[in-house]
Amino acid sequence: MLSSRRDIDKGVHTKVTLVGTEKCGKTSLARRYVSGSFSPEYRQSLGAEVLVKDTAKTNKSAAANVHVWCVGGAERLKVFAQQYIVGSHVVGLCFDTTDASSFEECVYWYNEIRRVSPSSAIFLVGTKTDMADEATLSAAEIEEQVGLLVNPAIVNVHYT
Repeated sequence: MLSSRRDIDKGVHTKVTLVGTEKCGKTSLARRYVSGSFSPEYRQSLGAEVLVKDTAKTNKSAAANVHVWCVGGAERLKVFAQQYIVGSHVVGLCFDTTDASSFEECVYWYNEIRRVSPSSAIFLVGTKTDMADEATLSAAEIEEQVGLLVNPAIVNVHYT
């Protein structure tokens, strides 16, 4: 967790925000990146959860803090999302590959990101790919539909 203002002032600061529907795996993805751990236990994010990775431990040549903001995706929390997206260097637009409806929500999230933080780089992130036997979307279907959602030249597609 972000513990103090000092954490922000150490070296370079990069803000990465993860958005998407609830239960799509945003927090699990962030925790895996920051601490290398995974927990199958689900706990709903209320508002935003901030995790910090100090890359100076792994990259001696460039000290940087990566602040990963996991924005709660529940319908009732969408109204607060814009305040967490503003100022993001990168936004991970997450969807659950085992739930096609979470992919359909990407249109809403994409428009919201472009509205409140137009200069943010956007990555479309398919989560839960380890559950391939439960997948409702194939990589080919996703890539085909990305062009229908947004200009594929400005969105990078990644599967985790």
